[in-house]
Amino acid sequence: MNTLEHACQNLYQVLRQGAYLDELHQAYKQLSTALRPSLEEHLIQCKNLEPSAFMLECLLCRFDLLTPYKSLLKQCYDLMWEHPVTAPVHTLSLARSFEHLSQLHPEHNSAPPALWALEMSICYTSTLPFWHADTSTDQTHTLDALVSITQKVRTLSSFITKKAS
Repeated sequence: MNTLEHACQNLYQVLRQGAYLDELHQAYKQLSTALRPSLEEHLIQCKNLEPSAFMLECLLCRFDLLTPYKSLLKQCYDLMWEHPVTAPVHTLSLARSFEHLSQLHPEHNSAPPALWALEMSICYTSTLPFWHADTSTDQTHTLDALVSITQKVRTLSSFITKKAS
């Protein structure tokens, strides 16, 4: 069993047991750590993209890496909605993971890192249902959904940024 598969299995077990916050944080951290090397390696090649295109590439790369474990992760997400504290823990964990990416690629920070991370988290979690339902290997439906959601989130975050300044 490889590191990523082990991390997915561990998250599933932790969710099934209805674990406490500390165990959930650890399980999400393990998954994020397992994804990181492949994700960073891929994104180095994408650093010349525009911020929105880079954001899409980050998210699609993440979906690509997780595709072999799609059915297991679907079970995780089904369990997640039954767990009283999982959704905020997941969002926080995703935001930290994406914030790390934004530090690696500061040229793509058109917004403060925390807002960039929040944008990424919203786009990722909003696109999950499309990814789970997409049986094609090219993820066409997922990409369409991701582009649409990204545009809406970017419009909203630019509105928030303007209001704040």
